Amino acid sequence: MPSTSPSPGQLLGRYRILEQIGAVEWELFTAHDEKLDRYIALQVLPPDVLADEAARRRFRNEALTLSKLSHSNIATVHDLDSYEGIDFLTLEYVCGMPECHPSSRIFWCHYFVDEENVALQRGI
Repeated sequence: MPSTSPSPGQLLGRYRILEQIGAVEWELFTAHDEKLDRYIALQVLPPDVLADEAARRRFRNEALTLSKLSHSNIATVHDLDSYEGIDFLTLEYVCGMPECHPSSRIFWCHYFVDEENVALQRGI
C-alpha cells in the first residue's frame, strides 16, 4: 500500500494531479485527464484508509450509487479505478462560483448517497 498521498505533478494512471482542494475522510484533488484532455475532480482514499477493507468497500459502493444519480447539483461520476494500490474516483470538475466548487458538489453527492442509504434501510 502507498504510504503517501498523491502530490501535484504526479501521474495517477492517466490523471495528472494539479492541487489538493479538500480532505475529510477522503482527499480531493483537481487533476488533468491526459488522455481526454479535460480537467476533473479526483477523490482518493488516504493512505491510512487503504488498508481498511470495509472503508474500501464503502468507497466502491458509494461510487456505484453516485454513478446512477443525475442532478444539476451532483458532480457526474466518470470512473472508479485503482492505480498502484490507490483507489480513486474521477468526477466532473466544475469551475466558477464558490458554491459550484467540486468539493461542495461532492459533499452533496455524499449527502444524497447517505439519504438514499437511510431510505433503503427504512424500506422507502
